[in-house]
Amino acid sequence: MIFDYSESVTRQEALEILRNNWSPEPLKEFVSVEDSIGRYAAEDVFALYDSPLNRTSAFDGIAVSAKKLEEKPLDFSTWKLGREFVRADTGDDFPDCYDTVIAIEDVELEDDRLLSVTPEAVREASKDPHVRPAGSVCHKGEKLLSCHTRITPMLASMLVLGGQRQIPVIRRPRLVYIPTGDELIGRGEVPYRGQTFESNSMLVKGMAEEMGAEFFGFPIIRDDRDALEKALDDALLQGDIIIVNGGSSRGSEDFNSELIREKATVFRHGIRAAPGRPVGISVIENKPVINMPGPPIATFIALDWCIRGLIAAYLGAKPLVRPTITAKLANDLWKKPGHEMYYLFDITAENGEYTAHYLPGSRSLPEVAGGMKAMLVAPIDREPHHAGDVVELELLCSPEDLPQK
Repeated sequence: MIFDYSESVTRQEALEILRNNWSPEPLKEFVSVEDSIGRYAAEDVFALYDSPLNRTSAFDGIAVSAKKLEEKPLDFSTWKLGREFVRADTGDDFPDCYDTVIAIEDVELEDDRLLSVTPEAVREASKDPHVRPAGSVCHKGEKLLSCHTRITPMLASMLVLGGQRQIPVIRRPRLVYIPTGDELIGRGEVPYRGQTFESNSMLVKGMAEEMGAEFFGFPIIRDDRDALEKALDDALLQGDIIIVNGGSSRGSEDFNSELIREKATVFRHGIRAAPGRPVGISVIENKPVINMPGPPIATFIALDWCIRGLIAAYLGAKPLVRPTITAKLANDLWKKPGHEMYYLFDITAENGEYTAHYLPGSRSLPEVAGGMKAMLVAPIDREPHHAGDVVELELLCSPEDLPQK
């Protein structure tokens, strides 16, 4: 399909077009608290009980009566376990006749007898009973979780403390991936001249699941218009977000863009960002259908800005904010006029500073994929960067994976 890059849109404009013409209707499902970690709450969730149900000890010690501590003279040698005091460890309930806890470090015990209590502990007990009231962790009816919140291990722990066993979460958006191209072969096959392995499904699956989607991969679809149309129709029945990988450019067999345009209520072709300019965006039957270019780096970039944005919109999630580092550029960076530019970098460290080494497309893909630790997105109106410039980069790895300065 022939298209004019002068009519292309920016990444932000593309996402706005999709969001303005797509009305996702996320379903909810109930899952156990154990299975809820990493999911997004479909509604507010509240505590079913006070936690704890009764007052408890603030630390390991013994529970006594405050009135008993006021006796003069105070003779602990007559105190016995179960009568004047009981054991009360952290979080323990204890009989109502006791109202004060003394730390175990401040007492001397022998079998069931109390031999002594430090004078400081006696004085402190009159000021602070060291007892946590009922509901000190959470109160019945207290909100434990807000709608669209991503559930962390700590939040899951709070759900259990509030008495929850199953909670409503947003069903993961179903992302259907359709790889296309006569040149593609599957894993385990023997490649011949003109053939290449279909590898992007691994990239799409891993990133989609990391973003919170459920992945459904189609078999390789050859460059046949009827087969492509049937696959697209099937995908629209199954998925919430559709990716058609390949056939997005201007090759003689690039049918996908033309087919998508015919079916779409909204269609734009070409993004003012590189690599990955031939991305096509559309909405068909109230579902985003994204036509991505085949090269893996271009697919990675389109996944990072477009699919990540769509999944976040479906889940009501906040946009990703990556950690950043400051580094000095080791290379001049060429920039295409009128386009945002994605640059991938390996990072080295020396003399207390990071240096960013550009990973150009001329490098082998394993070199780029294995080295990419950080990324820079240069705005459309930004002049080219030069070696020696100090820039802020988004991290694509964990900070602990960076070399030591």
